[in-house]
Amino acid sequence: VPIERFAGDVVGTLIAEVNLKYIWEVVARITVGKAGYIYVVSADGDLIAHPDISLVLQKRRVKDLPQVQATLAGGSGLSMAQHNLSGQKVFAASAPLPDLGWAVLVERPAAEAYALLYASILRTSVLLLLGLGMAVLASLLIGRRVVRPVELLRQGAARIGAGDLDHRLQIKTGDELQALADEFN
Repeated sequence: VPIERFAGDVVGTLIAEVNLKYIWEVVARITVGKAGYIYVVSADGDLIAHPDISLVLQKRRVKDLPQVQATLAGGSGLSMAQHNLSGQKVFAASAPLPDLGWAVLVERPAAEAYALLYASILRTSVLLLLGLGMAVLASLLIGRRVVRPVELLRQGAARIGAGDLDHRLQIKTGDELQALADEFN
């Protein structure tokens, strides 16, 4: 209902009728992740719009939720994990709408938010184990390729040094170790 000094000269509004169904339709269409959602609350802590319209029709008060209290007290931004209306742990972000005295809150289940972190930890662990396995395999290969021929050279040199001049070193590595064994022979 407009306030007019005379017809056509509107100086303010006495009463405004707002159809909340349009707000609900917008709120219901917005998705946050897989299970997250947004909702709008009044300064009194009443639900204005929520994806579950039955909560709005029941005139469910959400003022007792810590994230709503923090938002209505003037805070905005992110909050730590809190319980939502259904008792599920959620991370909430909020923004006040000062002209209307409302606040918009976005909630995302903590399990869904942590799922990305857990997947990253799992990938990192798998890569770490894979790298560790490759390091063990490389050390075994180096052991067979280097340590075994060196040990055979040591044993052969010890036998030759002890006087067994007929002893022949059988090292077939194709590198400097084989050349050294051939020199001993």
